[in-house]
Amino acid sequence: LPDDVPERVKMERKNRLMEIQQKISLGANRRKVGKIFTTLVERYDREERLLIGKLPTQAPEVDGEVILDGCDAKPGDVIDVRITEAMEYDLVGVPS
Repeated sequence: LPDDVPERVKMERKNRLMEIQQKISLGANRRKVGKIFTTLVERYDREERLLIGKLPTQAPEVDGEVILDGCDAKPGDVIDVRITEAMEYDLVGVPS
């Protein structure tokens, strides 16, 4: 079929969907606050000077990340993390 949807309309639709998805994602992340999850420490962000990890439910390159605050682990370690803060896509946690 020919692409007869104007680019402006496509962008408006995408933006509406992204706003809805952000609310859904934030709600799901907020439900994790206070809970402990096993987390893979993936990398050290030199710019932010923080370790970054992933929960088993977070897919690489697709889902958000866990920002590890006050953590002495190293990439490759698997640690228990208590989630302390939720954002639309990412979580913040501390070693448990």
